[in-house]
Amino acid sequence: AIKAAQSGNVLSIGADETVESLDLKNLKDAAEFARNNILKNIATAANMPASLINNETLAEGFGEGSEDAKQIARYIDRVRIEMRPLYSLFDDIVMHRAWSPEFYESLQDKYPEYKAKPYETAFYAWKNNFKAEWPNLLEVSDDKKVEVDAKIMESARALFEVMVPKMDQENVARMAGWISDVANSRTMLVSSPLDLDLDAIAAFEPPQNVAGAEPNL
Repeated sequence: AIKAAQSGNVLSIGADETVESLDLKNLKDAAEFARNNILKNIATAANMPASLINNETLAEGFGEGSEDAKQIARYIDRVRIEMRPLYSLFDDIVMHRAWSPEFYESLQDKYPEYKAKPYETAFYAWKNNFKAEWPNLLEVSDDKKVEVDAKIMESARALFEVMVPKMDQENVARMAGWISDVANSRTMLVSSPLDLDLDAIAAFEPPQNVAGAEPNL
């Protein structure tokens, strides 16, 4: 007989039997319970969701915004933040290897507009304009997008109203171009693009109020 020292249970094997012939069905639940506890302890020590290390299927789709999905998304965001310095380091390495002087020479042969531009100028222009963003793990509802766009538009309008009275007409045109860009990027609110004639705005001379006349409101 084989005795389990911890539980005191006994498994009996006859003279003509082997260990392989034992019925282990009753051990399945206990083994799974022990395994899950081990994985949960590992997840707790690693500060990560247990459902992730257990490879559990979420009750809802990942983009549905369930609590499990949000917990996993927060964990992945923390990992992304921790890895950011490493990615920044390798970004620089990859840029120097990809945009090498030899590559730039071949580019100058193909595109004449680069012939008069030094390699260092082009490289740092590309480097400064390079931007890589992680995708959002959780889908944002259309209602939430509209709410965010509305707040951005309201902030832009308030800034426009504060700044314009203090500006000359040329800067008013620039401000109008900026708010046009803000509006056109808010696709959930603006269905057709706002196209302004900035040159006409810059050249426009507002009418002067006649002394004593009521302002035209």
